[in-house]
Amino acid sequence: MVCGLWFVVCSLFEFIAPQKFRSDFPFHFNFDFYFPYKGLAYLSCLEKKPGMKHKYTSIDWELLARHLTEELSPVEQDAFNERLAADAAFNQWVQDAKSTWELTGQRPTAPTYEADQPWAMIAQKIQPTAIISRIPFYQKPAFQIAAVLALLVSTFGVWKWNQDTVLETTTLQATAQVQYVQLPDGSEVWLNANSTLTYPHEFTEGQRVVALDGEAFFEVEKDPSRPFIIKGAVSTVQVLGTSFDFISKKNVSTSSLSVKTGKVLFFEGKSMEKDSSDAVVLMAGNHADLEVASQQFTINSLQSENHLAWKTGKLTFENTPLAEVISSLETHYKVSFDWQADINLAKGYTGTFEEAPLDTVIATLSRIYQLDISISGNKVIVK
Repeated sequence: MVCGLWFVVCSLFEFIAPQKFRSDFPFHFNFDFYFPYKGLAYLSCLEKKPGMKHKYTSIDWELLARHLTEELSPVEQDAFNERLAADAAFNQWVQDAKSTWELTGQRPTAPTYEADQPWAMIAQKIQPTAIISRIPFYQKPAFQIAAVLALLVSTFGVWKWNQDTVLETTTLQATAQVQYVQLPDGSEVWLNANSTLTYPHEFTEGQRVVALDGEAFFEVEKDPSRPFIIKGAVSTVQVLGTSFDFISKKNVSTSSLSVKTGKVLFFEGKSMEKDSSDAVVLMAGNHADLEVASQQFTINSLQSENHLAWKTGKLTFENTPLAEVISSLETHYKVSFDWQADINLAKGYTGTFEEAPLDTVIATLSRIYQLDISISGNKVIVK
């Protein structure tokens, strides 16, 4: 990738720099420059132009010394030999130095020379009265333009990769009423009021994952090769094919799971390890409450399906203590009871309310137990 970016830099330099400036430049670019060897790169980059007087750099002298002492790497030696064959003046210079080496036994060293001479020559030709200083390559406009283009290309590549890898999702929000949706795999979901479900347009291989904040009833299509996972706000469940009611809400201390058919794994938090101690297995007819703070599960058996009244619209009681009846009514109708009557709440009640408004329920209880019941806002007062 680095080589590719350097290729862009060199290409832009050749394209952007004026032709006259490039013709006066003492050395011409060779794209072998980006090979990862310092000496080899410099030899490839600093090829002398025809007719130009030789002036060897300190790196040339260093390479010469390493050549004579046989310290060049195989790759550097090959490039050195190629230059000897292609450049007669360079070859002669090396031979002269070799003769000196053999006669004196002294390692060749670079002579002192004026490093800014080529730049002074450029300055005279471009603007005789101007003083031109050597600009670091990373501050040159051609390099800066190339760097910006490389950044834009790489940024677009990352963005495009993210777009291709992130699944497109749909978010379903139920406000005041229950919402129904069929998922891409055929599974069905009933979303309770004030709840949100997020699911992909298509499920990937290996698993089916949705996200829930609130309460929903799921009837999951069986697919052993792709477990169905629901990531709740504070808990997670995993199934293969079953039906159940799941409650997991943000900023609520308890998460609940009620299984109607099949078997469900109930996890605390976001853990998905099947052997985790923070998970329980619930069978059909089981209900579990998870206390988020203590991470403790409470499991019991379902006595009725009144927890699904929000979906079915039906409340059924069979010799149910009045205390439990009141609790179910408070949950279903979202009211609170102020019980002031002198009556034993352990008394049983048997009856069914189906799609019944609260007034009808209150009138029925008032008639059976001879109670004075009134409604004030969200409060039911019993005397």
